[in-house]
Amino acid sequence: MISFFEIPSHLLSGTRRLLQAELAKRSWQAETPLFSSPHLFLTRPDGVRLHVFGAVPPTASFAASHLAGNKFYTHMCVEGHGIKQPETMIYDPDKPEEAKEFLKKHGKIVVKPIDASHGHGITIGITEYADLTPAIERAIAVCFTNPRALIQECLSPDLQDTRVLVIDYKVIGAINRVPARVTGDGKHTVAELIPIENNTLRGEPYKAPLAIIPLETALNYLGDKANTIPSKDEKFRVMPLANYGKGGELIDVTDELTAEMRDQAERVAKLIDLPVAGIDFLGDYFIELNACPSLQIHDEPAVGKPRGAVKAYVDYLEKIS
Repeated sequence: MISFFEIPSHLLSGTRRLLQAELAKRSWQAETPLFSSPHLFLTRPDGVRLHVFGAVPPTASFAASHLAGNKFYTHMCVEGHGIKQPETMIYDPDKPEEAKEFLKKHGKIVVKPIDASHGHGITIGITEYADLTPAIERAIAVCFTNPRALIQECLSPDLQDTRVLVIDYKVIGAINRVPARVTGDGKHTVAELIPIENNTLRGEPYKAPLAIIPLETALNYLGDKANTIPSKDEKFRVMPLANYGKGGELIDVTDELTAEMRDQAERVAKLIDLPVAGIDFLGDYFIELNACPSLQIHDEPAVGKPRGAVKAYVDYLEKIS
């Protein structure tokens, strides 16, 4: 075991860097098996020892954390509690006609891995049945433990992607995630602007305020639009997802969060028994939740004020037994 405080802060993720500073300020002891490990063994000044995994507190059960990692289980647990969700089904390879009928009903669908994260393996906007099989293969390829694909109705691309952070079952902050964009200069194509921006404004995901845009994913999404030359100062969307790890921008909207969305986020956390959770919405539709949410994005948004997420997290750790 090594002291967490001996690790240079620049080697840590954003959340762990901020956590390191907060724990040192409070004179806690902290050890970890390796500098890159998400496991922390903490000892409070009162002698109580706690084991945390990333932002997962010891009060989160294995069952709740495991359930949160499965998008379909989560969907079913929330179903029937007055919380809007997109219509969802599991793809059954023995009943492909069900998927075909689902596509026919909605006209446009989304395919997701049942238990992956960070936006991996998601295909948005499928309108042709011929495109369904390769999308399912992409989804299954990135599943962690359960090689299944989830199919959902495709919601409007104009709906805002919002991450709500809940700590001790109370909303701490909310971030709007805007899909990665490049800024035009009137000279370069979109395909040329992406590496230029990656090399000047962006850095490693979960460390820098703006993450590097994955070029191959962006070019697949853009198609022929990659050759467009945006006018000077024009913002041009280059990714289908708003995920921060895929280059999305983070805008604090805590003060604009509706009372209804606050209530729904807190209710979802309670339904799944997760005292610390990241609750994701598209518009007012609940999409999924994260049992180990980034705290950094609420303390270092690209736009807006910090919300003291790391402080609130350690405050919570301070009071549990």
